[in-house]
Amino acid sequence: MDGRDYVGPTAVRAAVLPGRAVYLVADESKDGLRRAVQEACTRWGGMTEPIIPVKPGGEIDPWWEQVVSLARIDSAVNVDVDPEDAAAVARKLGMDPVPLAAIDRSGAASFTVYPSAVGPEQMPGYIAYVTASEKRQLWEVVGAGDLTDAHLESIPAGSFYTRRPYEDEVARAQLAARTLVERTCSQFAEHGTSGGPASGPAVVWVTQPGSFRDCVYFWNLRALRPLRFGNQPMLLFPAGQAQHWLHFPDQLAHVLERPDEFAPDVALCSFSVPEPELHQAFLVIR
Repeated sequence: MDGRDYVGPTAVRAAVLPGRAVYLVADESKDGLRRAVQEACTRWGGMTEPIIPVKPGGEIDPWWEQVVSLARIDSAVNVDVDPEDAAAVARKLGMDPVPLAAIDRSGAASFTVYPSAVGPEQMPGYIAYVTASEKRQLWEVVGAGDLTDAHLESIPAGSFYTRRPYEDEVARAQLAARTLVERTCSQFAEHGTSGGPASGPAVVWVTQPGSFRDCVYFWNLRALRPLRFGNQPMLLFPAGQAQHWLHFPDQLAHVLERPDEFAPDVALCSFSVPEPELHQAFLVIR
């Protein structure tokens, strides 16, 4: 090397990031939404991967295009959309479409690892990560995460632990960050910022158990929340049930004990629950 090229020691900062997917599901397809969540739960950073409903003809709402742009997605993965419609959406997003079956072999999103490969090792006897219950209600799948039966059977014994809880535990596990989908974000967070993000109101989303619209909006809003440089608790739970969950309001209140730096403290959201019932839910949890 020519000595004149030497400029002395140089500091290099590198961030190791997984390839990230956006999942394309048919509009109002609850099975498609469940399957997209199950796939996201097998991937590092999966909780931050958007799920986009596609209308017949390959149309998507402008808001979903903005979500994909903000999330800086690498690949469009088709879950259950007509292939021609999926290709049209992928072109609009500036990506090539990848069939779900090829997600681990094709496209930039294939560059990822299973969540158990990063973060702390899960030891025997340690509290297992909470998934959706045996019922696999849509709100549970979106709130806590899920895996297919085939995937659960393929996990080597002793390497990873999950459990299917009672319904109220799905909500409690969200508050405690002990869900399977939360596990996908271990060591995955902003590595630098400029002018933000900042902490903001907690988002409490009340839904009818099978509301596709509520669940997909909650999933995508949570996918954009800050993980390191801001504090924004998020919770999805079903209408008309929290009042029967012992000490649940106290658990929520504990999570909301944060510095008084913003107003309002809680944003209560829903598409499927009428406003009077939403107010009643607020009285139950506050």
